[in-house]
Amino acid sequence: NTIKISITFCLAFLISILIGKFKIFIFITFVSLFHEIGHVLLGLIFRWPIEKILILPMGCLTIFNTKIKID
Repeated sequence: NTIKISITFCLAFLISILIGKFKIFIFITFVSLFHEIGHVLLGLIFRWPIEKILILPMGCLTIFNTKIKID
């Protein structure tokens, strides 16, 4: 399991500081991370192997290492 922070996230973070939108950027990041924790928890409950978690400028992405079947 790996957590990767995108270089564009770091760039957006710096830009948000420079243009005075740091609080908004942190709020969006917090909401996105909280949402992604839900995906991770469900993956753990259903025992889906998590390949990686990506932190992007406007959201996050959890990549599972399994095919999910919906019956």
